[in-house]
Amino acid sequence: MDKKKRTNIIANKSKKIVNINKLKIENWLELLDKSLNEIYIFDKETLFFEYVNFGAQKNLGYSQEQLLKMTPLDIKPEFTLTSFHSLIRPLVGHKKKVLVFQTVHKRADGTLYPIEVHLQLFKQDEGMKFLAFVLNITERKKVEEELRESESNASFNIQHMPVGMIQWDKSFQVVRWNPAAEKIFGYTEKGVMGKHARLIIPEEVQPHVDEIWRHLLAGEINQSINDNITKDGRRITCDWHNAPLKTLDGKVYGVVSMMLDVTEQKKREKELSDRALESEKITHIMVDRELRMVELKKIIKELESKLIKAKK
Repeated sequence: MDKKKRTNIIANKSKKIVNINKLKIENWLELLDKSLNEIYIFDKETLFFEYVNFGAQKNLGYSQEQLLKMTPLDIKPEFTLTSFHSLIRPLVGHKKKVLVFQTVHKRADGTLYPIEVHLQLFKQDEGMKFLAFVLNITERKKVEEELRESESNASFNIQHMPVGMIQWDKSFQVVRWNPAAEKIFGYTEKGVMGKHARLIIPEEVQPHVDEIWRHLLAGEINQSINDNITKDGRRITCDWHNAPLKTLDGKVYGVVSMMLDVTEQKKREKELSDRALESEKITHIMVDRELRMVELKKIIKELESKLIKAKK
């Protein structure tokens, strides 16, 4: 093969490769345009946008022509040029391949919405470019805020509920301990955090409690009344209501217990029971006495009758 023919073949192959690459780029950009997420390409040096997909145009309310005259700083009001350069320094210095951060975007009408940016640096023939995939996280933030509010309300309720509440991990070590539990047992939350439940369980009650734990770890709710020990060594009686904490797939990851100190209540019940028993005994004695008196009167009457007959 002569040199000229070989050169023509190489030139034709190169043209085909260029055409194929161009087609691939066009297909790639078409695919990016169909994405509902915001996608941007901007120059490393000037920061001007060179490509903005339809999703970004729709979310921001700007046309592509407008956006191609803008930089990320025009839609990210939380950043200055200095702070933005500081942010992207790890990418420019090749210390990171991808940078993920959260901020807000400013629409054409001035409204803001929260976003999560996945930013990376790549090389093109004409220089280095930034590629940014941006997620609108409005709904995520809304859910997170609702969850925080829910947790805050739950925490407030737990802190102020009149009954004791203790959360345990799977090993029955303290994870949470509310003020009512502090009042019942005498230990502060800080003082018992990470400690085992045996701290408040008398030795002779442990076999009974072990059985309760076994049912809880098997996913069963239960209730129990048993003796406990306070920090100062007093024996008290508590009414426990226990429930397993489960993951979405049903696995037990801990236990929550609510308890009331029923020591005085049980003491009064015993006193009433003792009184009732004593009253029953007294009643029995009185009834027995009355029966004996009736029997005695009957005997006396019979004797009197016999004496009268004997005199006759």
